[in-house]
Amino acid sequence: MRKFLFALFVLLFWGCSTLNGARPLGPQQHEAGLVLGGPLLKLGGSPIPTPNAILSFRSGLKPIFKRALEIDYGLNLTAAAFGIGQTHIGVSWQLAKQRGWRPAVSATRRLYLATDAKTFWSAKQDEVLASWLFGQQLLYVGLANYAEIVPWEYCRLRLTPVVGLSLDPFAKDGFRFQLEWRWFNVNEEPETEAIEWVPASRGAYGLSFGFSYLF
Repeated sequence: MRKFLFALFVLLFWGCSTLNGARPLGPQQHEAGLVLGGPLLKLGGSPIPTPNAILSFRSGLKPIFKRALEIDYGLNLTAAAFGIGQTHIGVSWQLAKQRGWRPAVSATRRLYLATDAKTFWSAKQDEVLASWLFGQQLLYVGLANYAEIVPWEYCRLRLTPVVGLSLDPFAKDGFRFQLEWRWFNVNEEPETEAIEWVPASRGAYGLSFGFSYLF
């Protein structure tokens, strides 16, 4: 029973969103924030985002080949409330800069780890994002893939399209807002009948909202 509950919580929590890596930060730049939301499921006939609350951080590193590089890390506060320690750590690198309407391109590799002290689970996320900066507002689109590492038998392709907005309505550095939509596992049908995802036929829509401070 304990293993079932752990697997159920992992299924709910692993589709969490973080602060996006569309534009990696520069050296000595940092961002701290809270991201709320996740895959949509049906409760009482209405679609409701999974109540994930992710404490998320980004820190700029020394550029490689004059391209921005950052590390991101965080903690799932909702999972912690249920006795599950879930954290993530990742690296994002800017592959190309924006030139007019030609977008900037970044690549991210992120590792997720979860445990309840008796059971261990891990997964990786690979993501490529194209982004356009309009003044201080950022639009990004891309494709991610999630794959479980432990247990290995569940490792397979889980494609996830991404569309997001990063809004910076104040000073260049300071408070930011992030709104993001994902279609988790768009290439797969639902794996369990215990949870009714939205849409019910394939994958699950995900919606998240982030609030952060850049310094």
